Amino acid sequence: MNSDHYKVLETLSGDDPVLGFEYYAMQTHNALEGERALMFAVLVDALDTYIKTRNAKGHRKRVEFNEVDSWIRSRTTGSPFAFESICDSLGFNPGAIRFSLKSPRFNERNTIGRFHQVVSHRGLDSASAS
Repeated sequence: MNSDHYKVLETLSGDDPVLGFEYYAMQTHNALEGERALMFAVLVDALDTYIKTRNAKGHRKRVEFNEVDSWIRSRTTGSPFAFESICDSLGFNPGAIRFSLKSPRFNERNTIGRFHQVVSHRGLDSASAS
């Protein structure tokens, strides 16, 4: 399994203890094979697309974001590749993933390439206090 797949989940989990636990549980789990490996790849691709397009301005990227956002928000379990089904199969909590994606903490992060960096304003606070 590609280490970039884990980086997307690690980026998403950030300070979230639930997602952090799930990320490390998945990282130490035996290698995924077959259908579960495909499910994991679908989930990672969806999360990566969500992260890359959530603040997009262009029409095509907004359409792409809306499609993946609808898939993530869907409560459908009728398909093995529905968001809920994938999370269940891989042992992830779909509600925790949705919560992390919508949390203000996640959306305040600045994007650098594919990943995010939390910007500290401590230096600004101490400079203004002088």
